Amino acid sequence: MNNMKNISLRSQWSNMISGNKVDENIVRPIVYDSWKRCLSFKLNPYDLNEENILSENELYNYVHCVDSHFHENLSRMFMDIARDMKLSILLFDSNCKLNCIIAVAEELKTNIPKDLSENVFGTNAVCLALKHDIAIQLLCEEHFCFTEANCSAAPIHNSDGKVDYVINIGGFSKIHTLETLGLVKSIAQIIENNMRIDYMLTELSKSNAILNNIIEYNSSAIVYIDDSNNIRYNRTFLNMLEINNTNDSKLVFYNFQKILFQIDAYKNNEDIDSKEIVLNINNRLKSYLVSMKQIRISGMLEKGYLFSFDDTNKLLKIKLKRNCTVYNFEDIVGENSEIRKVVNMSKRAARTSSAVLIHGESGTGKELFAQSIHNESYRKDKPFIAINCGAIPSELIESELFGYEPGAFTGASKSTKIGMLEAASEGTIFFDEVESMPLNVQVKLLRALSENKINRIGGIDEIPIDVRIISATKNDLLVEAEKGNFREDLYFRINVISIYLPPLRERKNDIPLLAQKFIDYFLKQSNISDMKADEEFLEALTYYYWRGNVRELKNVIEKAVLLNDDNKLTVKNLPSKIINSYSYKSLKEKVENKINYKEKQINVLKTSEEMTIEFVLKEENYNLTKSAKRLGISRTTLYKKIKEMPKLKKCKDIEQFEKV
Repeated sequence: MNNMKNISLRSQWSNMISGNKVDENIVRPIVYDSWKRCLSFKLNPYDLNEENILSENELYNYVHCVDSHFHENLSRMFMDIARDMKLSILLFDSNCKLNCIIAVAEELKTNIPKDLSENVFGTNAVCLALKHDIAIQLLCEEHFCFTEANCSAAPIHNSDGKVDYVINIGGFSKIHTLETLGLVKSIAQIIENNMRIDYMLTELSKSNAILNNIIEYNSSAIVYIDDSNNIRYNRTFLNMLEINNTNDSKLVFYNFQKILFQIDAYKNNEDIDSKEIVLNINNRLKSYLVSMKQIRISGMLEKGYLFSFDDTNKLLKIKLKRNCTVYNFEDIVGENSEIRKVVNMSKRAARTSSAVLIHGESGTGKELFAQSIHNESYRKDKPFIAINCGAIPSELIESELFGYEPGAFTGASKSTKIGMLEAASEGTIFFDEVESMPLNVQVKLLRALSENKINRIGGIDEIPIDVRIISATKNDLLVEAEKGNFREDLYFRINVISIYLPPLRERKNDIPLLAQKFIDYFLKQSNISDMKADEEFLEALTYYYWRGNVRELKNVIEKAVLLNDDNKLTVKNLPSKIINSYSYKSLKEKVENKINYKEKQINVLKTSEEMTIEFVLKEENYNLTKSAKRLGISRTTLYKKIKEMPKLKKCKDIEQFEKV
């Protein structure tokens, strides 16, 4: 029966080659469609293309790649099958190119194709299995190119369901032809399973590597210990214990046992969630937030404990980012010789850890200098915490500075509060308006600075601190000490290096520079591109007293820029108090210059009066009524004086006087 079928197929193949009608009841549609495509490719059905057959030298490379898909025992089994049944078992990629030789009988080694693409080799099981994603068997008569080989092929899918490979079994024996279809399906399934396992193992290894890296480089110290005292830990835990030898697990376990002895919850078999514990590590007390969780793996009798330790000070540094510094010495504007001396002195102070006391009026930039000193010091990567002693109620300042234990006093939180001195450890704490610190807090602060240790309110444990003190005051602290408002011993403790910030009125040449800096800043903030200050605007600023110093100057510039409708800043944009000061002092300078001009023929009083009248007239835009009012005389008297004074009489604007 099979022979009759084969003869019928061969006759239909001959019809196809000859261009005669093919009986589609005999030839499978999937095969006939492929034949038609091959005809369109103009393939020669009698030419198997010898260049497409593996040479003896090429054979070796394809045989030795099989281990990536099979275990050794499976490979040996398939080799036995191929030898006994005289078959070739080949693996092709998704482009129908030979990937590897799984097994091959000796007599078939000279007939292995490199490319089974339909447009290269014609109709074959591999190209059809790939095109239609099915397992298929082709008899020799169904191939487009003349061959006596029968073949069976099956697709192999990756984890995403896409076809990565096609497995093909070929041979010339018709006895085993029907058996090869089941065999090729089995091999395809084995390879798919192996690929899935390889993929899962790779993903598992990747996940494990990622998890290990997360644990290893976590900022928290992490430890896992089981009932058998097997211990695992990350590098941060070694740093916490100050152990350099990462291989000394006995030393790590010994130190960890000492820590466990200090954790009551572990003894009681209780979970812990971020509980603060002061641990003795290498004879030094350090504060940590400890969490502990019991771990029980499903199906296992043993349980373990997972610990995490976080340095309290480091966590506080993160939480207190709002107190981080923003100023450096480069931000200090000024060419005045005195301010440059102060900057140079502050830079030298920054290289030490000595306490600094900054004297200066309000608005002179005391915190700017404090931050700059911190940022220039070796503590620049550590916390900078500022506390305004005058802004915190006296009854709260002690708890803010030293912290407290749960329930230490009425209204205290149920959790531990870390004080600012502890939070600033290894960094800098800035006491602004230090003269406002209550005397009882001064006593406790003095002790803390003397011993470099603090006690929280309601606590008994001494907590070591390493903090640099920078203080600022607008008062004379020695005078305050004489009045009994400030402790003299604390004054000498915080006043190792004394820095005096000159008021703005003593550095007048810096006023235009500062003003221009603030103008540029507010123009940028307001997205205003075209606005400039005239020279008189900047000059007028130098005649004012500036009681509020740089802070007041900044406020004046902000108002002038934001409320100006023109593209030019003039004297008119300044507050009246600055305009009046400018008017008075500029007039005074002119009069003084005239008086100092020692020529006998000059009538000093008359000249001064003339200059004053001329100045006021110009300022009032030659309005006689307004000018007379400012001068404190009547309009008639003013007009009479103008007529009597030669310089004013000849003034080109005299006609305006008569009209106004």
